[in-house]
Amino acid sequence: MIGILGGMGPESTVDTYRKMIIYCQKEYGAQLDRDFPPILIYSMPVPDVVENQDNDPEVLEALKSGIKKLDDAGADFSIIPCNSMQGFVPELRKDFTVLSIVEETLLEAKKTNIQNWGILATEVTIQKGYFQKAFAESGLSIIEPDPNDQILLTRAIRQILSGEKEKPKKLLEDVAYSLKEKSAEAILLACTDLPLVISDEISGLQTIDTTDVIAKAAIDYFKSTIYQRGNI
Repeated sequence: MIGILGGMGPESTVDTYRKMIIYCQKEYGAQLDRDFPPILIYSMPVPDVVENQDNDPEVLEALKSGIKKLDDAGADFSIIPCNSMQGFVPELRKDFTVLSIVEETLLEAKKTNIQNWGILATEVTIQKGYFQKAFAESGLSIIEPDPNDQILLTRAIRQILSGEKEKPKKLLEDVAYSLKEKSAEAILLACTDLPLVISDEISGLQTIDTTDVIAKAAIDYFKSTIYQRGNI
């Protein structure tokens, strides 16, 4: 069974589940209810991680508790469809099987010939730097928004979380254009709330949707490991 530790934010959790189902249909020909994998979703409120970096111990304990609930309920592995939480994955892996958005996104980026990637993400994700580190180790570059653009980006994420769509889209387009001006060749949508308002292109640049990446990775992992063992 696939576990999804969601609620960060709730609407992006729904988007992740929807993309998993669509991928099953397109890639694996799922048609009947029995063709889809068992999926357990726990939508868990957590301390704010859009801007606040001072509550890591509290957040980690919440994540451990949430993953344990999924594990105890029978999940063979879990995903956390929130980029700001990916820095905690190494610690969580000491006790649980958790897929990493950062690792899976890097694999997708390496399939392209693109060297310079602009990043749209929360302030916490940018400052913790795990995308920057992973990409640099593979010879790829991450181009960050400047401080003023990051303020706009944070505002857009807050608006999306509150249910707005048009206002944040314009803000995101402006920030993406600035990244393009700084030599970004493509954009990482490194916040799972962003695909709620952005398609597969922004400001003339192609994107990698990290929600789509982790949704597909979860299904592929299930099919190649759990399903093959007959443990459905």
